[in-house]
Amino acid sequence: MRIQGTDGIRRPTSPDNAARVKGLSPLDAFLKGGLITPSFMELYAYSFLTDLSRLERISPGESVVVGWDPRDPKGEFIEAFVSGIRKAGASVLSLGIIPTPAVPAYMLRAGAAGGAMITASHNLKDQNGVKLFWKEQGLKYLPQDDVRLTRVILELAKSTDLREIAPAGEVIDRHEDASSMFKSFMLDPTNSWLEPGSMQELDLDRIDLVVDTANGCLSKFAGNLFRNWGFTNVHEVNTSLAGDVNEGGGVAALEGTEIISRADVFATEGGSGSPFSEHQAVLQMFRLADERRQEFLSGTRLLVAAVFDADGDRFFRLDYSPHKDALIVTSGDEAAFLQAKYLVESRSVSGRPRIVHTVESDINVGAFADESLGVSPVMTAVGDKWVLYEAFAALIEGRLELLKRTLAELDREDAIKELESADRKLASIRSQRSSDSQDYFDLENEVETVQSKHLSPDQIIELEKALLEQGAIPYLMGFEETGHSIAPAILEFSSTANCQLPTANRLFFAGNGLKAAINTFVATQTALKSMDVEAFHEMMEAPFPRGFKRTFYAYYTRKEEFAFGTDYWHELALWLEYACQTRFGAEFDVRRKEFAEELDMVFISLSQKGSSMTAASVFVRNSGTEEKTGVNVRGPKSLAASLDAVGDLARRRLQTTLKDPSSEYAKAETRTLREMIELERQGKALSVGLAVSLLNERHPDVVPERLLLEMFKQDLITLESLTASAAPLKTTDLGRWLAG
Repeated sequence: MRIQGTDGIRRPTSPDNAARVKGLSPLDAFLKGGLITPSFMELYAYSFLTDLSRLERISPGESVVVGWDPRDPKGEFIEAFVSGIRKAGASVLSLGIIPTPAVPAYMLRAGAAGGAMITASHNLKDQNGVKLFWKEQGLKYLPQDDVRLTRVILELAKSTDLREIAPAGEVIDRHEDASSMFKSFMLDPTNSWLEPGSMQELDLDRIDLVVDTANGCLSKFAGNLFRNWGFTNVHEVNTSLAGDVNEGGGVAALEGTEIISRADVFATEGGSGSPFSEHQAVLQMFRLADERRQEFLSGTRLLVAAVFDADGDRFFRLDYSPHKDALIVTSGDEAAFLQAKYLVESRSVSGRPRIVHTVESDINVGAFADESLGVSPVMTAVGDKWVLYEAFAALIEGRLELLKRTLAELDREDAIKELESADRKLASIRSQRSSDSQDYFDLENEVETVQSKHLSPDQIIELEKALLEQGAIPYLMGFEETGHSIAPAILEFSSTANCQLPTANRLFFAGNGLKAAINTFVATQTALKSMDVEAFHEMMEAPFPRGFKRTFYAYYTRKEEFAFGTDYWHELALWLEYACQTRFGAEFDVRRKEFAEELDMVFISLSQKGSSMTAASVFVRNSGTEEKTGVNVRGPKSLAASLDAVGDLARRRLQTTLKDPSSEYAKAETRTLREMIELERQGKALSVGLAVSLLNERHPDVVPERLLLEMFKQDLITLESLTASAAPLKTTDLGRWLAG
């Protein structure tokens, strides 16, 4: 059992004294009620530190770095988490509101024993969570780490009363220091790719830049940084720090969208609008488009948006195409491809370095990058932690090769033989993707032990410098479709941050929305120098031949029943394989494929007859961040209709067999659908305002706006606006089918 999802914990929140958690322990509130309370946050933090202590990864007097996003304006969940760390005997380096990538960066700079970011990332403001970081390279917990931590939590929940333990550690405010460090890190030309003097050459002042920080931790910070980079026309939206994260904009609202037309935003007479009518970045772009249309048509100016999520580790881009009067949406796939193309063409990349993407990416991105850029695509399960560990494995691989070369130059064949064990372990890790972080750390220690045994301090320094050179490690880029982008960066590590040297520059990897944004701008402005604006927008619309991708959701599912080895899991796996065989078997080889790093996922690969390369896929997995299970279809556009049909069948199966009837949200969903259908029979429609009022009255534990948005995401209803009280709600064919 493990209570963590794709990245740490994430749940709706509840005060300790709320009626819905009355009589429940903090652990039961989490496990049975599906809620994070302040008391559970304290238990989680205390367990995290206990785990580090038992692993001998923290010593008395060491500190843990903690940052957060603005979704907890009262600070009760933050205070509880900090209290848990202090009660475990450690001090807290408090970073305050700061983007997620700054937490592992500051942890490594300060030489802290661990790090935590209190955030629910792109989730709605009624939710919160925690992301944890190892002091080794700022990496994240893997599944076996989660299992071990879960055991610690279950044990301590029974044996320890935290109310009886007094805090021992200090709280040390490091917000200004961390913010200054992160700003310097981002302005470093090595990390931004903006070489001295290149700002003017790239015509950054030609861009009208809309910056949407999702009312999150990049509010104001990102806008000021873009101005430092040379953008002179910056328009900031969603910069509140009052707790309303991800409302009125942000990355999550753009997922699954390629083009936003004016008609998608502004309802025509007799037509209907969409939630894009409340997306502040989208609205601002169309306002600016109306004001300066001729300048955008002539190409003298460009209109672009950088859109982030609440904790600042994800980035999407919007480009206004004046010839189509529409916004082009660049997701994590397209942004990363553009960055990789720039590196290959402008930075003298040699060999076949890897680009790492997850199963959620466009099926074409890896194959086209292989063909056009000469890189090696690697596909992982969902989660930027798997991209991070591929980067870490590549770093060890690069160190191994440099060490062997150095030892060969020193004529030390005996020492090279000592590395044969490390070679075997690396090959195993790369092929199996170990789910225990300790395997990676042991391998790194083994390599560094040989290094320190046979090289002098000066030789080690030279090897460390060589690792910073372009192409020294076989990793170019890693990314997720959802906007995480991980390119190598340079960070000054503390001498205590698992490093044999005094404070020194080393490679650093983290999902970083700001870095992804500026790197993408450098790539696209470089490309723009050789083409006209219309061709540029054609490139932005399709930097590689886009395939077909769609995700179907079933919310409020019993996710524990869809776990590797359960009866339900076996039944669904057999059914899905049969459905794909029936639909695609005449043309493709249909195989079920296992991912060692995520065994719970049912993944069906379609490959050309006689080939092992996945040409299309259908896969089902539990969300690690929300109360939902998703059906994902990916493939060439020629298979769009067939993939769509299989995806819809699988979604309907989940909706009717996995939805939790005891969930208050599921009950409210069913009741709302049936009332809408009855009103529609009378020629009427339920309005948003009335729906919210009824839900508040009948289901006090349900957040009405969240329910309506999630019904919309499941294709059960149409939704024009969440804030316009008179906006009508209508059932879809799927909604009527499910309610019937």
